[in-house]
Order: sequence, then C-alpha cells, then structure tokens
Amino acid sequence: MAVAILFSVAASLPFLGKAFHMDEPLFLYTAQHLLADPLRPGLFAFNWYGTSAPMAQINNNPPLLSCLLAPVLALAGGREWVIRLAFLPFDVLAAAALYLLAGRFLARPLWPVLIVLACPAYLVNMGHLMAEKPAMALGAAGLYGLVRGLEAGQRGWELGAMACLALAVLSKTGAVLFLAPAAALLLGSGRGAQAVMGFCGWTLSPALAVAVWQDLAGLGGMGPSLEVLRRSYALTAWPYKLRAFLAFAGGCGVVTALWPLWVLKGRPRLLAAAAAAAGILLSPFFDIRAVRGLDRVVGLVFACGAIAGFLAVGTARSAASGEGAVEAGGRASRPSSGEALAGRGDGGLRRPPGWPLWAAWIAAGAFLQLFLYWGVLARIVLFLTPPLVFLLAGRLEGELRPRALAVVYVASFVLTAVLGLGAAWVDRRYADSQRRFALEVVAPAAAAGRRVFFAGHWGLQYYLEKAGASPLDESRGGYEAMRRGDLLALSRVNSNNSLLGEPRLAQEHVIRHDRRIVVRTSVPLRLLSGWTGQAGFYADSWGFLPYSFSLEPVEEFALGEHQ
Repeated sequence: MAVAILFSVAASLPFLGKAFHMDEPLFLYTAQHLLADPLRPGLFAFNWYGTSAPMAQINNNPPLLSCLLAPVLALAGGREWVIRLAFLPFDVLAAAALYLLAGRFLARPLWPVLIVLACPAYLVNMGHLMAEKPAMALGAAGLYGLVRGLEAGQRGWELGAMACLALAVLSKTGAVLFLAPAAALLLGSGRGAQAVMGFCGWTLSPALAVAVWQDLAGLGGMGPSLEVLRRSYALTAWPYKLRAFLAFAGGCGVVTALWPLWVLKGRPRLLAAAAAAAGILLSPFFDIRAVRGLDRVVGLVFACGAIAGFLAVGTARSAASGEGAVEAGGRASRPSSGEALAGRGDGGLRRPPGWPLWAAWIAAGAFLQLFLYWGVLARIVLFLTPPLVFLLAGRLEGELRPRALAVVYVASFVLTAVLGLGAAWVDRRYADSQRRFALEVVAPAAAAGRRVFFAGHWGLQYYLEKAGASPLDESRGGYEAMRRGDLLALSRVNSNNSLLGEPRLAQEHVIRHDRRIVVRTSVPLRLLSGWTGQAGFYADSWGFLPYSFSLEPVEEFALGEHQ
C-alpha cells in the first residue's frame, strides 16, 4: 500500500503549481462567496455560459468541495500550490482505498493499482480541484469499509462505509453509482432487499437534506442538473456518443483496450463481434466532421478493446474453477472476501473473486456516462476504470503463470505511465498558457487603462478577470457592447470562443489581431483538439477520443482592437 501511496503523491507533486482551469473556477468562486455570506452563498450572478445568471441556475454540483475549499482559500493567501496541496490527502485516501479494496480479491494487487493510478483518466482528473477527486476517494473508501464490515461482521465498518459513501454523494451527485456495487456486496453476503434499501436510504439522506439547503441558499443543485440532462437528450447523437464512450472506456485506462484482447483470445467469435461493432461505429457514416486516418485507427483499437472488455465481464469464469487467484508460488489463494462475494457462473463454475462488486460498479459507471450525463468525459469514465482494470487483472491472474503475469504487469504499467504522465504534462501546459496570457499580455493593457473584453470560460475566465478584463455578456449586448478602441481577448481551445469564427458585428467594427500567440509542446499528445485532431478529454464535442496523437498546437490566443 505504501508504494501505491508514494507513487500517487510523487506523480501529483510536479503539478501542484499548475494553473486553475476547466471547471475549477466554478468551485473557487462558490467557495469565495461561502466565505463572504455562509448563509446565502449563492446570491450572486455569474457569467459561465456567455450571459450573467443567478448561481442557482448554473451550479449543478453538491456543495462539499466548495465548503472544503472555503477555509483553504482563507488560509492560503492566494497561493495556488498551497490550495492544491491542501487536497493531496484525497489522493492518498484514494490510492490507499483502491489498494486495500483490490487486495481483498487479487493475489497481486500492487501492479493493477499502480496502473489505475498512472492511467490518463486518473492521473489528470485526480489532479484537479473538481468534484470527482473527493468522490472517487470517498467512494472507494466506502466500498472497502463495506467489504471489511461484511467480512468481519462488524457494524462499525458498515457505518463508516455509509458515511464515506454519503460524503461521496455530497461531493458529486454522480457518486450515487457507488451504491450499485455496495448493493451487490450486501446481496452477495446474504442481506435481503429490505436491508439493501435501508443502507441506500440512510446513505442518501444527507444529500437529500443538503439539497433542500442548497435551494434555500441559492446554490442550485438538482434543478440545473435536470436541465442539463434534458438539453443533453435533445442534442445527443447516440451513435456518436456510443462511439466516444467506447473509445474513452478503452483509452482512458490504456490496458482496458489491450488486456481484453488477451483475456478473450480463446473466444474468436467474441473478438470478431467486438471488432465488427467497433468498425461500424467508427465508420465514416457516423462522423460529424473530418477524421484523420490515425485518429480513426486509434479509435478502432480503443473501441474494440472496450467492447471486448465488457464482453469479458459478462463471460468471466475463473480458470481455477472457483479456487481463487493464483499466488506467486503457484498455489491458489482463498478469496479473502468470502465465498458469497465470489459469485457463481453457469454450470457451477465460479467467477473470479470480486466479480459481483466489479461488474455492478462497471455497469453503474457505464449507465451514468451513457444516460445520465450530457456528454462523454474522461472525468466520468474515470469511475468505471478501476473496476474494469481489477476484473481483467483477476482474469489474467487465473490464466498466466507468475513470471508471465509479472512481465505483462510491468510492461502495462510502463506504457500506461508514459501516456498518463504525457497527458498530465500537456494538461499543465494548456492550463499554464491561460494564466501566462492573462498576466503577461492582458494585465498590462488593462493596467494602462484599456477596456479589455474576452470570450471564453474555464480557467481562462478566472485569470482574465483577475487581470482586469470583463467577459462578454449576451444580456448586455455581447460584442455590440464594445466600442472603438476596446480590446478583445480570444482563445481557440475554450468554451464559447470566437477564434473559430469571427463575430458578426452590427456596428461597422472589425477586430485587428495585434497579437496572436500559438502555444506548442513537443509531447505528441493532445487532450483537446482545436485544429484537425479528435481529442476530447474534457468533452466529446471536441472529439471522440480521450486523447489524440498529434503535434498540433495546444492553444492559440489573440488580442485585438475594435476599430
């Protein structure tokens, strides 16, 4: 466990100074208003979608992360690395919980856990101050506590598990997915449906109570969440979303695209079906814009592996005929979580230890991403990556000799770590470029008395507002509110941006691009593609891949004047 924790901390430390970006400012702004008015922290207007609106119409997250951020902001004095460092305990908790949980069902849990910690979805998203960080840590801790409680028959462990899961849901509503594997554990241990409903009801009761407080405090929550869901169903192109989901499920965990091909090597018909389904979904017929040949091939590999992985979940059988995973010495180990949690397949053959837990967790994560979220995002696929890796690892432990298994694990970890660290580096480059543009280009212009407006949000908005710029507001005329001599800051790889198409002005003004700044890096990975790639790590509207192998620019900024 110590190795997993040390790796998690060591991988996080180089990125403590990373600029805030993506949805992090949303939590930061809320935390600032919690400090100013703890009773009614949501009574402020915020421009997050291009127009000023009450926070109650914008925020769709529970308040735990912002509540934790508030005192940290008060003590950190604006030092961003201190703010990130304060939340490093969640990384420690997540690494420890995943190791301890995997250790109940795998004979060699360390390498699979290290692979999870190194994969792009985990390494990048757990470095953010967003709701997924505490949700993953607390959710995994809750499941481990429940396993321990059911094994030992100790009520204290179960109550602790309930508290952790309740806090996970208070971090992110989607963390309710952890109740599915919890229910599987309870049912597998012989608890009845009434006991399961009671456990889930008590776990959700704090979130329901807080939802009432959120509404009274003007912090939104359920209303904006339902509105996002309604709009997403109206706009979703299902073949494309399914294509993106499979590509993300395979690519976010790396081995989740590769290990299934080995696990199903003796089932050529299933592999052929997986390849055929991936080929159909990745065909040009379902493209929504031009796709590079390399991106299509990568998408085929990722999607085929993901489909094979899901098929491996449904066809899982223990090669040891229920005797458990194979230890280093070649002997079978007893499933540490008991016979009831191992599950049985057809014909009396046992599934790999932990199968009910992993399968229910995977199913809940897939359901959340496909049907309860507005798009495909790596930070949502993050939740189904650990159980998929652990289930496949259980299959490999039952089929490979210890030496061959060690080779597979080490090679898989190296490949995953290279991609994960590369993605984290590019993510930092992208985030830091927004801070530098604001401080080095926009701030001097604003300090000289120039009015500076900008289009775009995420971390760019956070730093441009600190630099003295103002967001364009559709409720106040948008571009038409600008006058001759005003400056306009734009970026390409951002939400609500205008570099991909010049604004149409009713006034006879034009934007003179005095400065254009192109941000590059030699690492050939891109998380968001603003040119020709299909990388859509933060939203599949940018592309159907979690990352793209490309040397296109990371970002492009422009600062121009209305004349």
